[in-house]
Amino acid sequence: MFSGDRGPVGQPGPTGDAGDYGPSIKGAIGPQGVKGRAGLPGLRGLDGDSGLQGYKGDCAICPSGLPGSSGPPGYPGIDGRHGAQGPDGAPGQKGTQGDQGLDGQIGLRGEKVSSDWKFILGHLARKALELLYYKHY
Repeated sequence: MFSGDRGPVGQPGPTGDAGDYGPSIKGAIGPQGVKGRAGLPGLRGLDGDSGLQGYKGDCAICPSGLPGSSGPPGYPGIDGRHGAQGPDGAPGQKGTQGDQGLDGQIGLRGEKVSSDWKFILGHLARKALELLYYKHY
């Protein structure tokens, strides 16, 4: 709050007597546990057995030197058919044109007041007509 120098710090006051339900004494912290040693590296697995060797196929040439008969040629697979193309969508319809608004009415021409009493009488007459109109007399 103030920007001046601080005075000396006062001595702390005497501590009060503990009540019936005073704070419990905190237990002492035990010694830190010993870090475990790193485990031994695992053993390497045994090499797998090699697979059995495949049998050699028979030669296409017969033992007498004649070429062996080959099987009938395979039939080519049937090409799948393309699906039929769907019809084109119908073009969207154009919305109808909105109605043209009605012409505004031309305002009434203002009255030319030649004197104050005509203005006051006209104003009173208008107010009387408004009251009759709104009160439905």
